[in-house]
Amino acid sequence: MSRTLICAIQIGTSRFCAAAAWRDNSGNYEIAAIANEPTEGCVRRGCIADIEKAATHIQSLIRQLGERLKSDECTGFDKAYVGVNGITLRSLMFHPSIELEEGKTVTQEDVQILRQRSNQKNFPTDNVLGVEPVGYRLDDVDCLNPLGRTGDTLVANHQLIVARKRLLMDVRQTMKLAKIELIKDRVIATPLCVGQILTPDEKQRGCVLVDIGHSLTTVSVYANGALQHLATIPLGGNTVTLDIAKAKNIDWEEAEAEKIKQEKLDIVSRCRYEEIAANIEHQIERSGYKGRLAAGCVLTGGAANQNGLQSLIAERLGIANVSVRSFDKLVYGKSAKKPEFAALTTMINQCTVDCRIEEEEIEDEPRTTVTEPTETQTVSNPPGDQKAGQDSPPKKTSGIVKFLKDLVSGIED
Repeated sequence: MSRTLICAIQIGTSRFCAAAAWRDNSGNYEIAAIANEPTEGCVRRGCIADIEKAATHIQSLIRQLGERLKSDECTGFDKAYVGVNGITLRSLMFHPSIELEEGKTVTQEDVQILRQRSNQKNFPTDNVLGVEPVGYRLDDVDCLNPLGRTGDTLVANHQLIVARKRLLMDVRQTMKLAKIELIKDRVIATPLCVGQILTPDEKQRGCVLVDIGHSLTTVSVYANGALQHLATIPLGGNTVTLDIAKAKNIDWEEAEAEKIKQEKLDIVSRCRYEEIAANIEHQIERSGYKGRLAAGCVLTGGAANQNGLQSLIAERLGIANVSVRSFDKLVYGKSAKKPEFAALTTMINQCTVDCRIEEEEIEDEPRTTVTEPTETQTVSNPPGDQKAGQDSPPKKTSGIVKFLKDLVSGIED
């Protein structure tokens, strides 16, 4: 069975993560290796602040994956998928439309045209990184699936996931400097991928997915089977650590260790998590689904395992069902099955192109035959080949010319 080996890189706020995974013909994935490195300040709130340093980290991760998988099947990677999150990432509703031919039903091609128009939507300051269909309107009737129906005008309700153009430009420049090809020149919005953690039933009944990272928290509200709202909050686990360090006059490492070992949230941690919870509540209100999320709240991300956080979120949001979850639809080692790898592992399901270095076929050089010149062949030198001061060698003459010269010489004698 032939397999595809993909390479995925996630640019996080605190670290770069990379994974190599095998994909079989049935579309099943198996993670072969995972590597990660701290961003060391070259990424701030999801945006690349130091392109050269970021490129060095990317090269290091690619090298680590290649060394772990080095075999006849993999000599390394020169291509990769890249996923990002960032403070400028958010959702916008867009309504592309198409006029239908009289008497003809809506086809998959019509739906694809609407999606393409959303993907190509041009904003002055933003790029579209993803499109999530919410529903459709066929003439005056709302529907989730318009295929096979007839009408005059089809309008799509699309949630566009957008980010500042600078984010995409910096990622492209980083990959170019790292000499790694960006697959399809496309950057993946990882919050859309993380949505795979939720079940179809949870998305249908209504659920808020909260991805708490190092310095960002992404809130995604799902209802009626689709994404209804997405927003990014500029607060995360690192904010709590800095508060503890400042309040107790200790360095960052000590504060992080103290935060992790807390059995119960202290006053400093609780105050900051209360602020994060208040922002989550505000985004739920903006979505219009406050009090309508029957499936509850799911936490993921590097800061999701904080002791006492689940109960605080439940109390603040008025949601009884709050759980912490990682992505479990792939085959991988226990070390990779963690909430902090959710963005990376869920992104892998979007990857299909083989990222291995392709071995170049070496063609046999054509054989050349050297023929010694005969007396009747003319040997000429290219211009400039003759050394200065040397006479050119005498030119060979044909037999008829030699005969005439001998004849004239004999007559003269």
